[in-house]
Parts: sequence; structure tokens; C-alpha cells
Amino acid sequence: MWPLTEPTEYFLECPFLAKGREIMTDKKKLNRVKKELKRISGIFENIEEDKRTLVDSNLERLAFMRVQLEDLEQFLFENGWTAPFQQSAKVEPYDRQRPEAQIYTSLISQYNSTLKVLLSLLPEKSDADAAAELMEFLAKG
Repeated sequence: MWPLTEPTEYFLECPFLAKGREIMTDKKKLNRVKKELKRISGIFENIEEDKRTLVDSNLERLAFMRVQLEDLEQFLFENGWTAPFQQSAKVEPYDRQRPEAQIYTSLISQYNSTLKVLLSLLPEKSDADAAAELMEFLAKG
């Protein structure tokens, strides 16, 4: 099962993920989540066994959030962060933040928090190892 390449059954049927299974019936989105999950799980392949369950469930959520954030970014790019709103015919219309912008702002915060927790679980690397890894990453472009 490690590294993760497929979301677990629990994740695919999770009731708190806004209607659970219905989200994951979109095959394109599910494939994007799988691809992201595979990409990020490789980073955590050296994680200690006692932390693996915690890491697995958070990796699934991280992959899901990343795909959702990409979709929200595309929507906001196409439609903007604000939309005209008019309370009634007597009140002058004004721009207000789209609900998608509020969701994006909240989700990016949750994504970063989850990522920070996961990164804190990684084994410590020496400065030389970290520098070499950074240089390798930068060389890939």
C-alpha cells in the first residue's frame, strides 16, 4: 500500500467531504486526486511506521484539497474574486466577494496547515542533504 497511489475506501466514501461519494464519481477529478496523491506520497516514503496512518489520511486530504484549490483558482481566474450584488431595487448594486473566493481562502489556509504538519513528521535531514535536495529540485525547473 505504500507509497499511496490510490485513495483508500474510507476517503472515497467519506461523508464529510461534501456529499462523500458524489464528489468522487467525477472520474477526471478522481484521476487528478490519484495523480497528486502519488506525487506527494513519494516524499513521505521514509516516514516512521508509527506515523504512517496519520500521514496516509492527511496525504489523501492534501491531494483532495490541492485539486479543489486548482479548480477554484481556475474559476476565480475566469470569473474574478468579486461579483455585483444588489440587495433590492432601491439599493445601489455593489461588488462583493464571491462564495468561491471565501472557500478558496479558507481551503488554502487548511492546505498549508496540513502541509506544515506533514512536513514536521519527516525525518530530520542534515544541512548538506537539504541543500543537495534543493539544488536537485531547482535543476529540474
